[in-house]
Amino acid sequence: ILAKTIFLLVGRATAMEALSRMMHMDQMTGIANSRRLNQVMMGELEKNRFHMFCNNFINIKNMKLFNGRYGEKERISETAQTLESKAAYILNQFVGETGCAARLGGDNFVVFLEAERQDAFLEYMTNLTITLENPQSESKDIKIGTRIGYYRIQPGDKIAEAMGNSSIAFRYAQRESNADVIVFEQSMRDNMLRMKELEENTPEAILNR
Repeated sequence: ILAKTIFLLVGRATAMEALSRMMHMDQMTGIANSRRLNQVMMGELEKNRFHMFCNNFINIKNMKLFNGRYGEKERISETAQTLESKAAYILNQFVGETGCAARLGGDNFVVFLEAERQDAFLEYMTNLTITLENPQSESKDIKIGTRIGYYRIQPGDKIAEAMGNSSIAFRYAQRESNADVIVFEQSMRDNMLRMKELEENTPEAILNR
């Protein structure tokens, strides 16, 4: 009876661990999801190490172009998944055990890593190359372009600031034609708030002529 009870408890614990892993893993790429990212960030916040990190919001450029060029019509989604999965693996390998590489969905990722490694990470991303294997033809090495908005986390910041500010920097990177990497500046947030206020006030302004 005791052995059976232990077996059931161990089995239940293993099942719970597996369920926990699934809940914190992106099912397509196998790296962390947003839930796991939040968990890692919270851990560093509780250890008072949060301000020692940078947060990077990353997008793979021209995914539709890659699909059209390298994927047959019926395999476009497969090509996208292969590119995203390999990009995820490369990001995860760089980050290692300190920090977190997570997929937010589609071709959007977040890399949360120690600030002292940020410059090396940006240099690493400029030479990001992915090999696509094709059984019917020779393999192709594809140089992947990315847009990155990043924020150097400050003492007193919470998770919302880290995510929000890196996202704002990324939006600026999307707008810039000659810069794929943008670091957050407070003026960016101020400008966005000003634009939002203008948008909200425009209907009333039109009515009032």
